[in-house]
Amino acid sequence: MITKKKKTRWTRNFYAFGPKRTVAPPSPPDYLSLGGKGDRRRDIYITSGGSWQGSPFVYINGSLTDTSNWINGGNTSDFYLIFDLHDAHIITEAIWYQSGVTSQGNWKWQGSNNATDWTDIGGIFALGTSTAQTITTLNSNTNSYRYYRLQGVSGTTSSGPFIQEIEFKIGGRTTNVNGTLYTNPYGIGLRTTPVITSNASIGFGNLSQLTNNSWTNEFFPNIQAAAGKEFKFDFLTPHLIDESTWWFGDNTAMGVWKWQGSTDNSNWTDIGPSFTLGATINAGSWMQSQQELKSNSAYYRYYRIFGISGNITNTYILEVEFRLIAQ
Repeated sequence: MITKKKKTRWTRNFYAFGPKRTVAPPSPPDYLSLGGKGDRRRDIYITSGGSWQGSPFVYINGSLTDTSNWINGGNTSDFYLIFDLHDAHIITEAIWYQSGVTSQGNWKWQGSNNATDWTDIGGIFALGTSTAQTITTLNSNTNSYRYYRLQGVSGTTSSGPFIQEIEFKIGGRTTNVNGTLYTNPYGIGLRTTPVITSNASIGFGNLSQLTNNSWTNEFFPNIQAAAGKEFKFDFLTPHLIDESTWWFGDNTAMGVWKWQGSTDNSNWTDIGPSFTLGATINAGSWMQSQQELKSNSAYYRYYRIFGISGNITNTYILEVEFRLIAQ
């Protein structure tokens, strides 16, 4: 029986109009590299702190003429933007576009590979000194980071100019120590592998829509108890997975689950601690980066999330991605 779906506050339907995500070979930093300029809404995920008007995804949509976003006035130190590149990249320069020359206070760049421990990159600089400001404090960066943060330091922001775009001089992805990448085969994009099955009651759509490279509202399960339910992913051959990213239509909790791996689809090994599905890693973010897998060092053909307690809600699940490597 199909349960009527509640209306979500906001969904990423605009992704359907963006380009398909592609894989870039490792390369020196360049504005033309993947993630550098143009519509990058499938390649970069943004979260913000402080009072920003509008969606921050406008800053990476490839348009230099947007008039819908600005920074509300306040203390610059209360503001930040975090750019999640999915895999580690080196960035050595950035260009900030706003509609007028107006000071936004003093800022600095920081890098991190866990979104918790941050390293300053270069010195503090004044933001808003031109309508197309090249930020060169990143020139000294020699490290690859998954997360980059533009962090306010001092002064005040202004709601006067529209914030229109930010571009990066970015290098090709850098592999993790164990070789895992989201951009390895079966990690992101339109995929027929892994093959997905579930014993949960489905309210709308089908499971293949979790890996079809589309962020439209296509799939949700019915409301039901989570205990004993599973979403299983068959990668056909053994793979090491140490992170998974799930995208949702809103930030409603969907019960407590745990990751498990198996080589034979019969005997299952727990991987990491339990977690609440649908809980977000940043306020206002409807993406969940599941770090529970980071302790995994084994190659399994089959992976699943197995329900422990709580209730599954009829929230849209938009896409599931994996950081992985084949054996």
